[in-house]
Amino acid sequence: MTTTVPARVRRDRGTTLIEVLTALAIASIVTTSLHLLVGSAIKARLIVNARVADQEQGRLALAFLADRLRQVNYDPRAACPQGVLRIGSGNGFSQRLAFRAVLDETQNPPRSTYVYYLEGQTLWQETLEQESPDQCAREQDRLSLQRERVAITPPIVSAFRVSYLSTDSAATTDPERVRLIRIVLTVRATGASGRQEAQTYATTVGIRGP
Repeated sequence: MTTTVPARVRRDRGTTLIEVLTALAIASIVTTSLHLLVGSAIKARLIVNARVADQEQGRLALAFLADRLRQVNYDPRAACPQGVLRIGSGNGFSQRLAFRAVLDETQNPPRSTYVYYLEGQTLWQETLEQESPDQCAREQDRLSLQRERVAITPPIVSAFRVSYLSTDSAATTDPERVRLIRIVLTVRATGASGRQEAQTYATTVGIRGP
C-alpha cells in the first residue's frame, strides 16, 4: 500500500541546507554593504574634520602673526629702535622675519624682539629681549636659533612667504623703509578625496612709523 504524505506535513519537516546557505549568503551581503556604507561615512567625516582643523590652524596662525605686526611702531629715539630688524622670506631660520614691538605695556622691558620662520613645515616663533643697539644690530646676522622657540602651527605649512613694501607700495630691502608687510601662508589640508590639497591664506599689514 502506498501512503501519500500531505503537503502540509512535508512543509513542517524544517529548512533545507540550500535554504540555510541562501539565507546566510543574503545576510552576508547585507552586512558587508552596511559595513562599507558606515565605514565610508566615518572616513568622510574624519577627513572633513581634519581638513577643517588644518584650515583653522592656518587662519589662526596668519591672524596671530598679523596681530603682532600691527604693534610695530618705528621709534628712532629708542636705544634699540622698534621696528623691522631683519628682512627675510621666512623660509628657514636664515630667511627669518624679525621685528620689535610692544605687545604688553606691563612687561619690563615692554619691547621684545619677535622672530618668525618656516622649518620642517612648522611655523616657529622666537621671543627675545634685546635692549642694546649692539644686540639689535646683531639680529640681522644671528646664525643660532633659540632653544626656547615655540611652534605656532603643527607640521602642515608648505609655504611661508613674506614681502616688504615702502609707503609708496614699492618693494624694498631696507628695513627702515618698510611700512607694509604682505604675508602668504600655504597649508596642506586633507581633501574630500583623501589627498593633500593646498589652501593659501594672505594678508597685508601696515606698520606705523615717523
